Amino acid sequence: MYSELISVPSSNLTVALFSLVLIELTLELTLISTPA
Repeated sequence: MYSELISVPSSNLTVALFSLVLIELTLELTLISTPA
């Protein structure tokens, strides 16, 4: 997955940042929905 992103120089950084933001939001939603 990451190897394909690295092999594509154009908009590589944008896709990486977008996926990181999605992962962060998913983790935060999971932590919020899970009772501490």
